[in-house]
Amino acid sequence: MHKRRKDLRNQLLATREARAKTGQIQLDTAQTISEIIHKVQSIEIENKKLIKRKLGIYDVDDYIVDSEVDTKQIEGPNNGEKTS
Repeated sequence: MHKRRKDLRNQLLATREARAKTGQIQLDTAQTISEIIHKVQSIEIENKKLIKRKLGIYDVDDYIVDSEVDTKQIEGPNNGEKTS
């Protein structure tokens, strides 16, 4: 009877170990896939930037545009002289 329990325990441990290895393999695979997708997205972004640069199209940041407008409103129409 003791031997049978020992065999069952060993089988159970082997099953747990196999599940843990499978889980680790799945985790490694998911991380690898994630890294590949990230690299592909980075390459696509760089390609889009290069195409826009070659076409003369530049990305404009709304925050920068808004701050430029605010600066022009503060300076006024008198060649950059500040108004009171």
